[in-house]
Amino acid sequence: MFYSLKKKLFGAATAVSVARATLPAAPASEEDAAALKKRGNTLLAEGDLLQATQCYRQAVALAPNDVAALVNLGFVLSELRHDAEARLHLVKATQLDPTDEDAFFVLGAVERNSGNLDNTISAWRAALTVEPKFTTCRVELCRLLCERGDIGGAQTLADEGLALDPDSADLHHYRGNLFHDTLAFEQAIACYERALKIRPDYAEAHGNWARSSLELGDYDDSLARTRATVQMRPGDEEARNNLLFALNYHPDMPATEIFDAYHEYEASVGPPLRAHWLQHTNNRDDSRRLKLGYVSPDFRRHAVGNFLEPLLAHHDKRLVEVYAYAELSSEDAMTARYGGYADHWIATAGMSDDLLAERIRADGIDI
Repeated sequence: MFYSLKKKLFGAATAVSVARATLPAAPASEEDAAALKKRGNTLLAEGDLLQATQCYRQAVALAPNDVAALVNLGFVLSELRHDAEARLHLVKATQLDPTDEDAFFVLGAVERNSGNLDNTISAWRAALTVEPKFTTCRVELCRLLCERGDIGGAQTLADEGLALDPDSADLHHYRGNLFHDTLAFEQAIACYERALKIRPDYAEAHGNWARSSLELGDYDDSLARTRATVQMRPGDEEARNNLLFALNYHPDMPATEIFDAYHEYEASVGPPLRAHWLQHTNNRDDSRRLKLGYVSPDFRRHAVGNFLEPLLAHHDKRLVEVYAYAELSSEDAMTARYGGYADHWIATAGMSDDLLAERIRADGIDI
């Protein structure tokens, strides 16, 4: 999460010269705290979050008012999903230094992990008040406003950012996404084109241009751009997923070619995941109700409701028990109707894939 912020906070991979041997056996001073913080940065760059956390904890114990150490510790704890503890350190950092935009940004990320979206917006607006050119924060806040239905607020925020930094490829790209989401596909393409003039290898801009071309019925352009995105990022699952989507929409695409693309996708993405598959341990009593689980971000007014609502409404509750795992950042009247169809309603906003999988398994879902 927020990799660009990680680079901003901790820099490039710290030189390995900050090694274990450079640390004192029993750290006891602010100089020792600085060494611990550097070692934590090295461990973070290497992906060792647990050891990095230990270093940052020791650094904070020695220098409790070191804002950078507090922010670093809060960031790593948020990555480990220890949100309550992360929040304590980050709130303290913002109190010690109300001009530290990173502290407010990471605090907002923690609040989002916890589903406290109003608090997220407040923290990210505070970060932008401190540093209006904090593009990562601005784009994330735009995304959140858009998810909550505040398209106008997101547009205003993006436009304000472009007025400050007209050469921001990220903001041009996100402005294009907003145009796309409001069905202004020609304007979206113009924004993606500007982003690509600034950053020609911007894979996401190529990919989203392909989405807008698809909506305009330019299937050849969409497919060509989607394939180019996959070539730029062969390991990007989303790009490969978009390729399958584009192939299905192309009216002249042979079924055999579409099948081959799906087979290739499964061969590249599936095998590593199979190592994590677990045996089903559900109760095999055939007299009990089957547990059905629906995972969706569309338990709201959405086209998917045309077939999802009749399905949910006509389940025979004598035979099935319905669980709804709702990935929603905002709700509407349709959400309440969906809630009436489910025996169990589980809000999953901010929940990681791994945690959601654990929850589904713990609930004993059959299908």
